[in-house]
Amino acid sequence: MPTRCDHVAGAGEYAEKHDPFMYFSLDRGSACATHILPYPGAAAMLSTLDSAEAPDFVWITPNLVHDMHDGSVAEGDAWLRATLPAVLASPWFADDGTVIITMDENDAAPSGSCCGNAPGGRVPMIVISSKSRGQGSIATAGDHYTTLRAIETAFGLALLGGASSAAGNLTSLFG
Repeated sequence: MPTRCDHVAGAGEYAEKHDPFMYFSLDRGSACATHILPYPGAAAMLSTLDSAEAPDFVWITPNLVHDMHDGSVAEGDAWLRATLPAVLASPWFADDGTVIITMDENDAAPSGSCCGNAPGGRVPMIVISSKSRGQGSIATAGDHYTTLRAIETAFGLALLGGASSAAGNLTSLFG
């Protein structure tokens, strides 16, 4: 994102379509510029997560080079190696933090369904939570709606749309 809450379809390596918060009309005012920020890089992000004013919720969408869709898997892996260890070592994560890593689609297996009747096949999702530390690998099926349900439940929010009837429950994986 070029600047705070920048409403552009795309600019350089940024694609607005990968930032779901840009689609909420209520967020277009001053709250948007306060809360929807360009990714500052791993060092600045860690400084924020280490601060007393660390936000409760952080959403980071990699740019088009690092998203493993437009860019290569190697570029995405390098970005994760530079970003994820700092997050997992932060006080923000240690204090009931949860990190979700997911792909946005699976063009290679279009016969599956991820969200109702939407094409796309199965995609990997990794949930790393300080709350579930030591549980090891857990194979649980879910989709965008079960993920949304778990986030909304963790924050005590009303369930939106398909989250209210989502099959499966991922809430035990979240801090």
